[in-house]
Amino acid sequence: MYKFKSIIFLTFLFSALFITTACDETSTDPGENNLGEANTLAMQGFDQLNQKAKELEGTDLESAQSGEDVFPNSEYTTIKDIFEEAINLDPENPTAHLGLAILELFSINYDNNLWNLINDANGSAFNKRIMNNQFRFLGTAPEAILKQTGTTLQQINDNLSIARVQNVVEGSVLPKLSNAINHLNYAVNLADSNVIVLDADGESVEIDPGEIYLFRASLYAVSAGFRFFTLYDVDLFDQDGGYGWIDSLWSEDYNYGYDSYNVQYVEQQKYLYLNDNYESEQSIRSDSIAADVVKYNLLSRSSFLTYRHVGIGAQIKSDILNLIADLENSVTYIENETDDQSDDIIKFSYIQMADSNIANSSDDTPDFAQNWNNIHDVIDWLNGLFTETYTFTDNGTSFQVNLGRVFVPGLADLKDYIPYYQWKDPSEWRYNTLDYSWEMNNNGYSYSFFLAGQEDMITIENVDVVVFNYYDGGMDPVVFLDGPNGTEIDPDAVMPYFPDYTFNGIFPDMTRSKLQTLTWDEPHKK
Repeated sequence: MYKFKSIIFLTFLFSALFITTACDETSTDPGENNLGEANTLAMQGFDQLNQKAKELEGTDLESAQSGEDVFPNSEYTTIKDIFEEAINLDPENPTAHLGLAILELFSINYDNNLWNLINDANGSAFNKRIMNNQFRFLGTAPEAILKQTGTTLQQINDNLSIARVQNVVEGSVLPKLSNAINHLNYAVNLADSNVIVLDADGESVEIDPGEIYLFRASLYAVSAGFRFFTLYDVDLFDQDGGYGWIDSLWSEDYNYGYDSYNVQYVEQQKYLYLNDNYESEQSIRSDSIAADVVKYNLLSRSSFLTYRHVGIGAQIKSDILNLIADLENSVTYIENETDDQSDDIIKFSYIQMADSNIANSSDDTPDFAQNWNNIHDVIDWLNGLFTETYTFTDNGTSFQVNLGRVFVPGLADLKDYIPYYQWKDPSEWRYNTLDYSWEMNNNGYSYSFFLAGQEDMITIENVDVVVFNYYDGGMDPVVFLDGPNGTEIDPDAVMPYFPDYTFNGIFPDMTRSKLQTLTWDEPHKK
C-alpha cells in the first residue's frame, strides 16, 4: 500500500480540511530561462518537502504547541526560496509552481491576523498551533459566538464578531487560496515526460496533471465554501452593537423551583396552588432575550441578512464551475494516460470501477440518475445544475431548479424571502397552557417550597390542600400571516405564506400549491 501520509502535500490533494493558506508574490523575471536547471531546483525542493513529510510521520499534531514544532519557519522559507529560484529561471515551470501551491497550505501557520483572532476568542494568549487547528477555529467560530452555554462565552472579547472572522477570511485566507490556484494554473501544464516521482519509504509515487487537476478542484471547493461564509451579514448584535446580550442569558446563582404560587379558599378550605412550567423560568427568560435581539436585527439593522459585498455570489458560482471543470479535466487526463499507472495516485481502474457502479442503477436510483452511464454523465449533470434550468419529479409532481441563481443574481436580502409574519406585543410573547394537575391533602399543616430564582424557602401555614399545576409554557413572539398586512394563520394547520415561492428564480415554476404538494403533509393541505 502506498504510504501517502508520508508525503504531506498528497494529503492535501484529497482533503479540503486543512486548506487555509498564504504566500508572498513570486518573481516573474525569466532570468536566463534555463529549463534544465529550473527543473533540477524544483525537484530539490520536492525532495526536501518529501523528507520533511517523513519526519512529520511521528509528530503528534494534536498536541503540538507551535508551528515551529511541526514545520519551522526557517525550513519553510528555505524550501520556498528554492522553488522561487526555479521560477526565476523558468517563470512557467510547472514543478516549481506546484511546490509553491503546496507551500501555500502551510503559510497560514504564520498568519498573525488569524492568531490574534484566535487569541481574542480564547480569552488569553497562547502559542501558535498548526494549521489544522486554525482551520478548525474558522469553521467553528460562528457556533462559539452564538452558543448559549459554557464558560467560553464569558471569555469572548468585545471586539469579536462573525464579521471579524469574515474579514480575516477575506483578508488572509481567500487571497492565499487564490495564490495557490494561480500557481496550479501553471502546474497543470506538467509534461508527461516530466512527471514528478517521489520516494515514499521505498515506494514510488507519481504526480501528474490528473492529480494536479484534482488538487486544484479541491482548492476551488474550499474557496467556494469560504466565500459563502463571507456572503451575508449574519451577526446578531444587540442595540449596543455587540454581543453583551449573551452574558444576560444565564445567571450563575439561579436556583430552580416553582415558577409561581397562589393561595385561595374553597369551601372554607385553604388551597395552595404551586405552578410549574416544563420550560424553566430562566430558559423562557433567555428565549425572550434572544427573540428581542432577533427582532432588533430584523427591524432595525438594514444590513442584517444582506450581501456584505457585491459580486461575491458570482465568485462562488465561478469557483463551483471551475471545480466541476477540473473534475472533468482530471478524469479525462487519467482515461487518456498511456504510461504505466502502477505508481499513480489515482488509477484508471478507479474510474472504471466508478463507471460500473454508476451504470448499474437500481430501483432506488433517483429518476434524474437513471440515464447515467459513467462519471462524465454525473459531471455533466452537475454542470447543468448551475448553468441551466433542470426539471425534477417527486411523487408525480415536477418542479424546476436553477441552482446558478442561488449566486447570480442570488438572494441579496434574505429578509425579503421570509414568510409573512408580524411581531406580537412583548407582553404577549409568553404562553402557558395547563397540561395536567394533581392535589394532595395537607391536613392543615404548613407547607414549604422554593420559588425559582429565590434563595429563601417560602412557608405557607395551615394549608388544607396543595394543588400542583404543570404547564406547557414557552415563547411565541410572532404570528404568521396570509399576506402582507394579512390575517393571522395557524402555522400548525396551514403552510406559511411566502412573498416569492420561486425564491428569485431558483425554483422558476414554483407556486404555493406545488410547494404544498411537495412539502406539506396531506392532512395539512389547504
